[in-house]
Amino acid sequence: MPIFRWGQSWPGLPDLEREVDRLLQGMNLSLQGVRVGRRFPQINVCELPDCFVVVAEIPGCDPKEIDVTTASGVLTIRGNRKPPAEI
Repeated sequence: MPIFRWGQSWPGLPDLEREVDRLLQGMNLSLQGVRVGRRFPQINVCELPDCFVVVAEIPGCDPKEIDVTTASGVLTIRGNRKPPAEI
């Protein structure tokens, strides 16, 4: 099963983010505060002879409300973060 490493997905992304920030600053806008968290959790994957072990820290999500599925070799982890007042 191939593993997609997010950090290696597109090396030009940091340059694009800097350019967008520069353009927004020119219009007195900013992405500060928008980029507070990541869209995807950091995940550790360990391949064993007969299975994979996946560990994902998903702060702000109730473990009972996280849905984990696999289909066609793709692992999907779904959950919703609640605003801090609701946790």
